[in-house]
Amino acid sequence: MINIFYEHILEGCGQRSISEEEGLRLAQGYGITGLECDLWRLRDRDKKLLFDDCGIRVRSVYQMFTREQVSEGRLTADLLETASFYGARKVLVIPALDTPLPDAADMLSAICEKAKGYGITAMIEDYDDVRSPCCRSDDIAFLLENVTDLGAVFDTGNFAYCLEDELDALERFTDRVVHVHLKDRSRTPSGEGKEDTGGQMMYPSPVGSGYIRTDMILDRLSAAGYGGDFTIEHFGARDQFETMRASADHLHRKGLL
Repeated sequence: MINIFYEHILEGCGQRSISEEEGLRLAQGYGITGLECDLWRLRDRDKKLLFDDCGIRVRSVYQMFTREQVSEGRLTADLLETASFYGARKVLVIPALDTPLPDAADMLSAICEKAKGYGITAMIEDYDDVRSPCCRSDDIAFLLENVTDLGAVFDTGNFAYCLEDELDALERFTDRVVHVHLKDRSRTPSGEGKEDTGGQMMYPSPVGSGYIRTDMILDRLSAAGYGGDFTIEHFGARDQFETMRASADHLHRKGLL
């Protein structure tokens, strides 16, 4: 299934001065049928009626956690109960910045154990911030080795942030990938930029039009038998819906839509 971040829909609606329903129907018209959502956006349970009416369903819910929040338990329960209500079978757990790596493993183990009771897979991604305990491929490897039930979200553009080769990373983690974020990067100034660890600026780009080897990633995932979700991601895009449409068009040409 091809998804989009709910935040892109909402930002795009603001850019074009259209309603949320109009934005959801635009995305659905591009062939996008799933959403990836921040937990707090889903606390109004009536959202499900709107999503259902527009032919779009929530596929994954994400939330950042501190160790204290995991120990206390309420935020974990909120995440899992909300995901379950919307029919999402996956949650993306983001350890808070500056969390020591062993503590992140303990947090993720606790959340994975509770997620199993809901029939939900907890996931981690390569997160593009040097303060994150899951920024580099070695961090991801440590967490996957120490948390048996943890799934990997492969973010195609985030390994470039820390100057790692995305194809090498994919080869390393293919057998644990359960979800993919399709994020391309460009060096051409457009939208909101982000500096990589080498000091060069990266900018949001439609899937397939930047310097990330997205097509090779898609081909290798296909060859490995990957049949899971793909979520188009382009935070900071100058025109969210145009970037979304161009990304969807590329995926259509690749036979994914």
